[in-house]
Amino acid sequence: LGAGQVVVENDALVALMGAHLGQPGIIVIAGTGSIALGVDARGQRARAGGWGWLLGDEGSAYWIGREALRAALRAQEGWGAPTSLAGIFLQHFNLQELISVKRVVFSADFGAQGFAALAPLAAQAALEGDPTAAGIFDHAGQELGMLAQAVAQQLGGSLPVAPVGGAFEHFQALRQSFSAWLAAAAQPPVQVISPRGSPLEGAVILARMALSSEA
Repeated sequence: LGAGQVVVENDALVALMGAHLGQPGIIVIAGTGSIALGVDARGQRARAGGWGWLLGDEGSAYWIGREALRAALRAQEGWGAPTSLAGIFLQHFNLQELISVKRVVFSADFGAQGFAALAPLAAQAALEGDPTAAGIFDHAGQELGMLAQAVAQQLGGSLPVAPVGGAFEHFQALRQSFSAWLAAAAQPPVQVISPRGSPLEGAVILARMALSSEA
């Protein structure tokens, strides 16, 4: 790059700095995965989540897709609530019976991305009034809200929270449930705000901070 100094950081920090333009605050990222990260006025950082799809990523597009498919399988077997998701996934995977989906999701090339690709189908079912699909988005918003609350508690104060990432961007039901849970249950109380800047702006802020500390 021809740079005199290179700073390597977690990409969540770049998003955090951009969302709050370098000021104290918290972000919750929900894309294929999920993580919450915050910084207070003293520069202390705290995080929650971000453990990857085998251990966590609660509330993410991966998590929503997996929960939707699990709900469909339970409904198919008669021990879960009836849901339109079963028929939706039969058509999506072009299967005669849903039990055959096991060989698809256990294939080496499915993984988190494969589950995340199912989230828009769940979102459409929720929009069409399926209560099981709507409940998944309610639960996802709560999980992401709890990540934000965990970071706020670690930092010991009320800080603004900005939701970031493709799942928040594309799924209105997720944004609504996330904001509603934080408004009703978060301790300490937090304020949900729109990101003030982009991750690119966050990278510029971090570069300036690195230059200032060097000087």
